[in-house]
Amino acid sequence: MNFVNTGFIKIEDRHLDVKMKSIQCYKSQIHRSYVTRGFLEGVARIRGVQAGVELAEGFEIIRLRI
Repeated sequence: MNFVNTGFIKIEDRHLDVKMKSIQCYKSQIHRSYVTRGFLEGVARIRGVQAGVELAEGFEIIRLRI
């Protein structure tokens, strides 16, 4: 399965804190190697480069209604 980033939302550092706290609510996710603040920030920085901002969340847009 491929994930293609076709949409981006600019985020701030505080959003990463909320995301980290949200993920930690799920016991099945806590032990995963990719659930660290550093990893989430790294991905957000990569998405930010792709979007032309500092930090971003990437999404695959299936259907867009305007």
